[in-house]
Amino acid sequence: MSTPCFEVWLIMHHADCTRPFLSANEAKRRLKSVAPGWSEGNTRFSDFLHGLDAACLRARQLDPTGEDFLSNPSTNVWQLVLALRSKA
Repeated sequence: MSTPCFEVWLIMHHADCTRPFLSANEAKRRLKSVAPGWSEGNTRFSDFLHGLDAACLRARQLDPTGEDFLSNPSTNVWQLVLALRSKA
């Protein structure tokens, strides 16, 4: 779960993200500013892979328990990443 939208998780691959967003569209505009080549219809994992560890750290700092998913901004995608890595 990501609040207000999944793009918060993508922003965290490139920059700190602690200020609340008024809308999902505002978060998408922020993502475009930190990842200028990003577009909603063309999101590629390879464009964000280099920032995966930083995104996990940033997201976990916002919500160390991974349970406060309604906080704005927030994302618990870091928990999925940890789970997938533990299975590898």
